[in-house]
Amino acid sequence: MEPDAQAQIGALSARIAELMREVTTRRESEAGWRLLAEATLDGLVMHDFETILHVNAAAAKSFGYAPEELIGQSVLKLADLIAPEDLSGIAGRALAGESVFVEINGLRRDGSRFPIEYAARDFLLNGRRVRVGVGRDISQRRRAEAALAERDERLRLAIAAAKMIAWERIPGEPTVTVYSADHNLAQPRQDLEALRATLHPEDAPRVRATFDAAIAGNGRYEAEYRARSADGTWRWLADHGTVHYDAAGKPARVIGVAVDITDRKAAEAALRASEERFRTILETLPHIAFLLDSDGTMTYWNAQFVAYFGRPFPALEGRRVLFHPDDLPAVRAARDAGLANNCEYAFEARVQRHDSAWRWHAVRIRPLHRDGGPNGWLGMSVDIDDARRQSDWLERRVAERTAELQAANRALRLQIEDRERAEAALVRAQKMEAVGQLTGGVAHDFNNLLTAIIGSLEMMQREAANPRVIRLADSALRAASRGAELTQQLLSFARRQVLKPVAADVAALLGEMELLLRHAGGGAVEVVIEASAGLWPCEIDPAQFQSAILNLVVNARDAMPEGGAVTIAVQNVEPAALPPGIDVAAGAYVAVAVRDTGHGMTPEVLAHAFEPFYTTKDVGKGSGLGLSMVYGFAKQSGGGISLESAPGIGTCVTLYLPRAQRPASADAARTGEATVRGVGAILVVDDDEHVRQLSVEMLLGFGYRVSAAADGHAALALMQRERFNLLFSDVVMPGGMSGFELAEQAQLLDPALSVLLTSGYPLTDKPNPHAFRLLAKPFRAAELAAAVAELIERPRPDRSLSLMPAAG
Repeated sequence: MEPDAQAQIGALSARIAELMREVTTRRESEAGWRLLAEATLDGLVMHDFETILHVNAAAAKSFGYAPEELIGQSVLKLADLIAPEDLSGIAGRALAGESVFVEINGLRRDGSRFPIEYAARDFLLNGRRVRVGVGRDISQRRRAEAALAERDERLRLAIAAAKMIAWERIPGEPTVTVYSADHNLAQPRQDLEALRATLHPEDAPRVRATFDAAIAGNGRYEAEYRARSADGTWRWLADHGTVHYDAAGKPARVIGVAVDITDRKAAEAALRASEERFRTILETLPHIAFLLDSDGTMTYWNAQFVAYFGRPFPALEGRRVLFHPDDLPAVRAARDAGLANNCEYAFEARVQRHDSAWRWHAVRIRPLHRDGGPNGWLGMSVDIDDARRQSDWLERRVAERTAELQAANRALRLQIEDRERAEAALVRAQKMEAVGQLTGGVAHDFNNLLTAIIGSLEMMQREAANPRVIRLADSALRAASRGAELTQQLLSFARRQVLKPVAADVAALLGEMELLLRHAGGGAVEVVIEASAGLWPCEIDPAQFQSAILNLVVNARDAMPEGGAVTIAVQNVEPAALPPGIDVAAGAYVAVAVRDTGHGMTPEVLAHAFEPFYTTKDVGKGSGLGLSMVYGFAKQSGGGISLESAPGIGTCVTLYLPRAQRPASADAARTGEATVRGVGAILVVDDDEHVRQLSVEMLLGFGYRVSAAADGHAALALMQRERFNLLFSDVVMPGGMSGFELAEQAQLLDPALSVLLTSGYPLTDKPNPHAFRLLAKPFRAAELAAAVAELIERPRPDRSLSLMPAAG
């Protein structure tokens, strides 16, 4: 090998060895640096201006990352770790190469923020500029600072609320540190001599001596004194302090608080003045006055006490018990009750005067309170012996006069009760009459509507060939019939229904429907009928009576959802045995009482029970017309009704039905529907167009020749041109002519004319001198056909059949 080559190889080897040493040294240095970076608890980030070079575990954890997720990332990744409002300032200073030491907000991976104390500066690493930033999470420090601030604020508020002045003084120093919310009394830091100058001259020596004694040995400082405030007024302060010692046992500082007690001092002065006035008043009283402590020991007695007993209380010796022995039990009982309840008590007892005479006294003792608690007792004793003798005489006179007044008052009260019952009955009657008129008018309008509906549906049934149409018409007809029943109930309440009274055996009617009543009661309700022997017959409509009883049993069943019993009791009631307050005419009655064991009615419900549409049942479970119909039936039958009920006791409804003056008769059989084919001419008069057209169609269907008019005047005009066998007219019509008036004038034109009247509001109380036949609306086709056929086919004298109720 050439020497030159050997030299070159040697130099190269030496260079390689040197480079290897440099690499080794650098690796060791870098390893040490990394160990140092990981050992610190603060976060450390190193980056150049392109790449994140290193992130220690503490920094990565603070931000919610692993170190390897950040190392090698673009330096722009740091923007995800700093709050936007802090980022621009940090980035600008980094680009300028400035060192920073600031507090910023960091952003964790989950988006939450946390405060960081951040320092950064640039270094040269292998010839390139890098920036090393160190961040410390100061969340805990911030929390501690906030807690400390909150504690200081609470302390400040407590000092302010207590009106205290907290202070600290270090012995030997010329100043005193003061903590006070009221700078009118003290400033935050005061010169000791200036503070002493604010003390009242009378109090300053004592305060200084007390403080020096505390420093000298006893360690406790307490003083009350006056100090001049900034506004020039004197304020009382209660000052308390404690000496704190150093390790050598020497006084290191004195810490204390002063409380403004000006108000308390003023209150104490006022109390002293009040007590002086109080004692002055007691001394000037004309009666005995004394004070007892909380244990009952007498601590004060006035001049009247000494004058009455001849000596002060301590000198009474054996007469410590001032009251007569016979009165002591009552005295002790009153005293014990007052002491137990800390309340005023009073009694009357005999007291022995200085001349040994026993005289009656009225004694009243009441508790005294101070600072919210009991503080003794004030007693007052008044001689009432003369007044008591006079009172005994007056009491005898008062007792005699009172007995006279009570007798007069009882008589007056009975008169008032009778008047109130009469007035209440009158108000009820007026109210029910007004409601009856209203409901009767409503029923009239509904009956007109239902007449057109029912008649049209019946004609549809006869004319229709489609079975489905027939079924629908039948369903609608049943619904309309239900509506007719409701209007009939309204008319019953209004006492405008057409009754067919007969002399009926009430017991027999109940017997006929006993099975029906048991079914109406249901399996859980027992129905019992108790009829007295020898019952009188009643003047009633049997069908309406049975309907009323059925209504009452159904109501009773609904009031007993869990079962019970319904008792129907029937008995005669002589005129003298009628209950007081029952609204019936004088006479004999048969009482039918329906009593249940249900939940009963409250007074509020009882007051409205007979009103139509008033019900306590759920929607769809009652129309509110049941009791209204029963009420109307009883009143229209010439009788009355009473209602007794209370919650938890049950309800009893009693019907008072008038005694018939004739023997009971069997009920007339009802006539069924018949097919009618009529011959003759009929004039139909009705102001309701729908009812008029329907009546015409029905009668045409029966084979009659029919003409129609809208009012009485038009009808009379037709009768002057044409003869008719029968006039079929509505009763209530506009134009000044009713159906009655039309019928009278029509028969003057044609005496052989038969008359049939109809109304949705049966006018049973209106004059009907010719007893015209009346057909109530809504009527069925068969009812109309039977009435028309009966009147047309019979001779004239028998055509005018009366359906009006018998008089009485």
